Amino acid sequence: MQINKLSPGQLVAPILGKANESGAAGIAADAAAGESQNGSSTVGHAAFRQIMEDYDVTQITPREFSSLIRELHAAGAINETEMQELSSIRFELDRANVAPDEEVNLVEMFTDRLKKLTTGVTDAAMDGSSSDTDPESRERSLSLAQRQMEWVSKFDAIRQEISHDALNAIV
Repeated sequence: MQINKLSPGQLVAPILGKANESGAAGIAADAAAGESQNGSSTVGHAAFRQIMEDYDVTQITPREFSSLIRELHAAGAINETEMQELSSIRFELDRANVAPDEEVNLVEMFTDRLKKLTTGVTDAAMDGSSSDTDPESRERSLSLAQRQMEWVSKFDAIRQEISHDALNAIV
C-alpha cells in the first residue's frame, strides 16, 4: 500500500474524526483575508478571527493544528473542501515525522518546501536529469505546496493583525 497515493480527502477522517456531513455552506478562503463570499462582513469571519486568536502557525503542534481545523469547520468558517486542503497540511507534518506535540513553524516549513520543489523542478528541467517522479507529479506537488503556503500565510497574517490590534488597544 502506498500512502503517498491517498488524496487529502481520504485523510480527513483518520486525522480529524468523522467529517461533518451537514452540507452547511462554508465561508470561502477569502474570509481569512476579511472578505465574505458576498463582500460583506460575516459571522463566519468573526468566528475565524476569534478561533485564530488561540493559534500561532509559527509555533504550533500537529495536534493543535488538527484542533484548529476542527474548530474552524465546526464554526462554519471553512467548508468541506477547505477542510480537506488544510488536512493536507497536517498530512505533510506526519510525512515530515513531526511528533504530535512537537512545535513547528509552518511558515518556515512550507517556505522551505516550496523552495525545494521549485529548485527541483528548475534543476531537472535545466540539466535534463530524471527523477523518481514525473514532471506532472512534480507540478501537482508544487501546486499543492503553493496552496498550503497560501493557507499558512493567511493564518499568520490574521494572527499578526490580531496581535497588532491588541497592542493598539493597550496604547
